[in-house]
Amino acid sequence: MKNRKRLQVMEWERGVGETGSSGTGAAAAVAAMVIMGKVERRCAVEFPAGVLDVHWRSGDGVIELTGPVRLVMKGSYSAG
Repeated sequence: MKNRKRLQVMEWERGVGETGSSGTGAAAAVAAMVIMGKVERRCAVEFPAGVLDVHWRSGDGVIELTGPVRLVMKGSYSAG
């Protein structure tokens, strides 16, 4: 935690290792820190790949994520 409006997070995914960013991880980090009284319901979450803005709305409990998107991999799947 950098301050009440900014978190720094490192994401570790089983079977993969450290990842650059995670929307689910950002939402979970903010929810946990809000419950513990450490951050505001709206804050920035820093990852190695960039920053996500997270807002856990108090009225309906929805968590909104805003941030950049970029293609990091492309592939295809053939069931056969």
